[in-house]
Amino acid sequence: MTDAKESTTPRRDPKLDEQELHDAEALPGIVANRFLIASTRNGIRIAFGEQPRTTSPTHMRAAVFINAEDAAALGKLLLKHFAPKAEGQEEPQGE
Repeated sequence: MTDAKESTTPRRDPKLDEQELHDAEALPGIVANRFLIASTRNGIRIAFGEQPRTTSPTHMRAAVFINAEDAAALGKLLLKHFAPKAEGQEEPQGE
């Protein structure tokens, strides 16, 4: 089985247990290359869409709503995993 992955939820243990990891990896994945973020006083809504070609319309595929604290944690997690790649360093392994 794969190494434990890090969760973005700051209110609990950052390590996913085996069942949470299995459940997360079992979800179907969608292609997304367009994103829309809308802020409210309660958090943010992130919508994910796919635009196959620059001349094609965007097809919205999914959306999530997360509170501000979880949004900040998600941002930090994304930066942590992609900043080394952008700088030409090795990508972090599962945590």
